[in-house]
Amino acid sequence: MASIIIPAHNESNVIDRCLKAILKSNTSAQKNYEVIVVCNGCSDDTADKARKYQGVNVIEISEASKVLALNKGDSIARSYPRVYLDADIEISAESLQVAIEKIRSSNYLAASPTATFDLGSSSVLVKCFYAIWTKLPYFSSGKMVGSGIYLLSEKGRSRFSNFPDLVSDDGFVRALFNSSEKSTLDGCRFKVFAPRTVTELIKIKRRALFGNRQLSMQQPGADIGNDNGVKDLLLVILKNPWLIPAAIVYVLIKLRIKTEVIAEEKEGTRFVWERDNSSRV
Repeated sequence: MASIIIPAHNESNVIDRCLKAILKSNTSAQKNYEVIVVCNGCSDDTADKARKYQGVNVIEISEASKVLALNKGDSIARSYPRVYLDADIEISAESLQVAIEKIRSSNYLAASPTATFDLGSSSVLVKCFYAIWTKLPYFSSGKMVGSGIYLLSEKGRSRFSNFPDLVSDDGFVRALFNSSEKSTLDGCRFKVFAPRTVTELIKIKRRALFGNRQLSMQQPGADIGNDNGVKDLLLVILKNPWLIPAAIVYVLIKLRIKTEVIAEEKEGTRFVWERDNSSRV
């Protein structure tokens, strides 16, 4: 068995896609997984849709909080490794099983499958951003843990008690492990549905930056969000000079995000969880 915890807040449009992928009828997934969907603060029919799947344990909590949902799921889960999966991510039962077996048979305490991005409905500017971002060290170093799914062994999960009240749960997890203890796993993939517009892209990247800065303030030695520096960007351009236009788009978007987040921090603006709804259509 492995325990899969899926926090879900108003994910009616995507929960079927997520659950169908990991519980395909032509696999033994139902026997291999303990699936816990924690609906937090939902005002739609996410819970009703999730209950239609045999063997899925659906829990509802009143407050819209991913952290509370993760901790609630953890309090119920009985097995290891633990898989923490966002409801808008798609991973096949086969890839999930490979990831579980790889972390069981390795010395890694934390890991993620390899990310792929569905840019089919994205604008040209969004595609430019991802063309650069996916070539930077966060992805290319083979130590990416997060972006919608991560796995923890029993020993890895013992590094902390509860998820703290932070925006970046995956950043918190990454900071707990050194480079030899975490890995991006080969032979298994998951799909991220990219935003359709720059406006929606900025929302999720602004949230990510806020989360990284929040974590860095609480854990100064965490060094989160510094994987991709100016030198790394220049190396990408030197190796792929045809990506210079995309790099310009990437830099402009990053500058706008950083400027907005810093301005909000100075003004003391209360953080509001922003998410991309365009990829959930």
